[in-house]
Amino acid sequence: MAASQIPARDTSKYAGHYAAAFDSMRLVEIFSDSYRIALSSKNPDTARDRFALAVETYHEIMSRRVAGEVRALVLKDMSALAETFEGQVVINEALGLREKA
Repeated sequence: MAASQIPARDTSKYAGHYAAAFDSMRLVEIFSDSYRIALSSKNPDTARDRFALAVETYHEIMSRRVAGEVRALVLKDMSALAETFEGQVVINEALGLREKA
C-alpha cells in the first residue's frame, strides 16, 4: 500500500493536537498503542478514535527528525493500518456482539 493512501492529517479529529507536545519516542509509543487498540477493540467508536489518534501521531512523527529505521517502521505500520482498518472494525464489532449474545 502506498503512503498516499494514508489519511491526510486534517482528517483526524486530533489534527495538530500533538504538535511539539511530546518527544518523538513518546509519540511512537502513543502511535503503537493506538495501532494495537484500533485493530483489536470490539467497540467501533473506540477503534475509530484510536485510528484517528494513530493518523495524527503518524503525521507528527513524520514531521520530526527521527531515526530512519523508526520512520520506516511507522510508515509500514500506518500503511498496514490504513489498509486493514475498516474491515477489522466490522469483524471485531461482530465478535463483540457474538460474545454478548
